[in-house]
Order: sequence, then C-alpha cells, then structure tokens
Amino acid sequence: PTVVMIHGYLGNEDVMWIFSQTLPKDWLLVAPRAIIAEGDGQFSWHPRQQGEWPTLKEFDTAVDHLIHFIDTLPERYGADPEQIYLMGFSQGAAASFALAIREPERVQGIASLVGFMPRQVEDAIETARLADLPVFMAVGTEDERVPLEIAREGGKAVRAMGAFVEYREYETGHKLNG
Repeated sequence: PTVVMIHGYLGNEDVMWIFSQTLPKDWLLVAPRAIIAEGDGQFSWHPRQQGEWPTLKEFDTAVDHLIHFIDTLPERYGADPEQIYLMGFSQGAAASFALAIREPERVQGIASLVGFMPRQVEDAIETARLADLPVFMAVGTEDERVPLEIAREGGKAVRAMGAFVEYREYETGHKLNG
C-alpha cells in the first residue's frame, strides 16, 4: 500500500513527514510538491483568493499533476496502483477530494486533515462518485483558516457522495495535536 501525502497551502513535500509516525511502517509513503510556487520553499495546489473557496473545476491542473505523479509510482518505487491512499492537509485535502471525485477508481481511501471540500460538487453528489470509499476527516473546531461550518459542509458532501466517513472534530486550530 502507498500513501500519497499531499501538503497544504504554503507548504512543500517535506512538511507531511510528521504524519509518517502514524502510518504502518511497511507502507510506501510519498509526498509530491504542489504546482504553484508561492515564495521561498512554499507552494500551493491552487492560487488562494482571500475569502473565496475554490471550485472543483479549479483543481483540475492540480489533479492532472497528482495523477501524473501517482502514475510514476509503480515504476519508480514498485507501488501497487490498486493500493493508493491519499492523506491531505488543508488545501491538500481539497486536492485529494478533487482527485477522488474525478477518478475514484485510483483511490482506496482518503485522510482529510483540517481540510475542506471544493465548491460546486453537485454532479459528484448526484452520481455518488465516492461510493463506499473510506474517508477519515479530522476537523479543528477552532480552525482560523477552515471555518468549522465549511468543514462540516464538506463532511456532509462526502457522505452525500456515498463515502464511508469517519468524521471527528478536535478542539484545535489549523493543525493536529499529537
């Protein structure tokens, strides 16, 4: 099994390794770098507009990049393409959901860590795009970047798409406590 650890806004491929201690030791862990340079060592999957939440369509370029990255894993690391799991933090969670909605057969599960669901997912809800996909959602009740209501709406949308959701709220901000 392979976990693709997808960082959030202004992160990079190095920041997700803190979560490796919580994952099985015999699993392959990989972390791609986002596509948009935002500053010295900082990257994003989608240009952030203050006060706006991106649509599913606006993640298309990020999804293309992630699919290409995942497609290289079997040859590069011997990854089993039938055992790909996504772990996304914040904007990385939104990119994970966008990828799973567009190509659900590529993903066997998602861990959304203080993340959100992109907007305009009504078609995905109607077609139950995430049918039976296991999804874990960790939400911060004091999150200053992803408001609790936005996170809760995302949880409802994931359920409405047919996913098997384990949704947990934690008394924390835009982070996860150890």
